[in-house]
Amino acid sequence: MAALEKIYKAFSSGINLFISSFISILKIAFLYRINKKLPKAIKESCAILGNGPSLTDSFKNHLDFIKKCDILCVNNFAQSEYFQILKPDDYVLLDGYYFLFDNEKYDRDDVKLTFEILKTINWPINIYLPTYARNSYLVNSILKKNTFIRICFFNHIVVEGYNWFKFPVFKHGIGMPQCQNVLSASTFLSINRGFRDIYIFGADHSWHEQFAVSENNRIAIANDHFYDKTKTGSVPPEIVFKKEVTVSDFFLSLYKVFQSYYILNDYAIYRKTKVYNSSHKSCIDAFERKEIK
Repeated sequence: MAALEKIYKAFSSGINLFISSFISILKIAFLYRINKKLPKAIKESCAILGNGPSLTDSFKNHLDFIKKCDILCVNNFAQSEYFQILKPDDYVLLDGYYFLFDNEKYDRDDVKLTFEILKTINWPINIYLPTYARNSYLVNSILKKNTFIRICFFNHIVVEGYNWFKFPVFKHGIGMPQCQNVLSASTFLSINRGFRDIYIFGADHSWHEQFAVSENNRIAIANDHFYDKTKTGSVPPEIVFKKEVTVSDFFLSLYKVFQSYYILNDYAIYRKTKVYNSSHKSCIDAFERKEIK
């Protein structure tokens, strides 16, 4: 029975890989867009700054090291005082609400604040966006009007299947792994830009610790960021209630997040790049942990 089960699993895995590869080819055929090549890495090392609370500790103890790297930040990092201090080289936006925003029907205060800060950038910076954001309010009304900003588009086409098929596809920017969050996308883009070493900070990824189910069975998640502070100190994290999302949906999403890092680590090895998780606190176990000294 054990031998039969082993054969069945191997056969099933092979079929799944074949189907995933075939479906990925179809998606590429319909969704692929030609973009300019990503900027090549100038420095050997890149520091990716997640917005988790532990980033405060990294800034306190490792700011000098971070400053020596090519600095990449994400999402609402612009709202931190460190945006002006560090003047990051790169900025990645992936979440759909940045591209739905039109300052009329789709309007969010946090997004609006980030956009207003992006208008004030006065140093050269690369901002990376998925191709489908090309005609967004962000691009046409904010980014194109600032000559310091270089817009870099990438194909957000999820490609799965055999490694011998998907890794070359990744390399040429035709598609990418399933990136459930912006940190995965940032890691992928940094690998493709050719950095030798990539250091990740502020990647707490501890959402399960801030997860609860309300009395009416709605999922409640506390969104906590390193920049959530006022003049009087830290403020309570924002509580977000997820509509029409079940507990199984939530943990399936977490599975996809953490699984993507294993794929990215394998891809980094393929590209002869080393990805280190140097976050003070992190639940990511796919990358080698490396303490900055």
